Amino acid sequence: MQIGIDVGATKIESVVLEDDGKETHRSRTACPKDYLTIIRTIKQINDKLEKEFKKELPIGVCHPGVHSPQTGLVKNAPNCYWLEKKPFQSDLRKALGKEVFCENDANCFALSEAIDGAGKHYKIVYGIILGSGAGGGLVIDKKIVTGPNGVAGEWGHNQIPYFLGKREEFESTSAREAEIESFISGLGMAKRFNKKYNKNLKTNQIFELNRKHDLDAQNFIEDFKINLAM
Repeated sequence: MQIGIDVGATKIESVVLEDDGKETHRSRTACPKDYLTIIRTIKQINDKLEKEFKKELPIGVCHPGVHSPQTGLVKNAPNCYWLEKKPFQSDLRKALGKEVFCENDANCFALSEAIDGAGKHYKIVYGIILGSGAGGGLVIDKKIVTGPNGVAGEWGHNQIPYFLGKREEFESTSAREAEIESFISGLGMAKRFNKKYNKNLKTNQIFELNRKHDLDAQNFIEDFKINLAM
């Protein structure tokens, strides 16, 4: 039995899994936008679950970004800026008083699918996450491929000519504005929609307007589909 924690830009989700993979607990809470509060929240979740199940449980935490192989600090987590340049794994180990395994969220997703999910019969598995950001994880022979900088599977920060040609929609000439993530992630979509139509909506509200046949939202979602396909 083990605890799994998923730290995202907007939520912290926890599960308890039996050794056979059966889920026996799931809960979700809003993610605080403060580093020390996140540490305390994860400790509270851990302590509550260990009390409920009456034993110490191993724990793994997935999160945006990666721990730098050189410094041990989190990097490449722009949508969770409160994690950037923080010794997240080290601080969690100190706070919980036990071993804590941390890994990039997309890598965890891809590995899970490769081991006992949709990709279990394949040698090479690539997993894509579309959420607040646009993440990716690469698994070969049931092992995560991270590369020398820990970001081998991350596709969302790449730039392609199709997006570079749409610079009239950017707020600046920064290369970051031309990244794939700026066009197909939740935060990127909301930012572009709100700028284009002078709104202040979240991504889920844009999709709700689309379901209500709002013309602006429908046109924007069609554009999103093209961007995703590209």
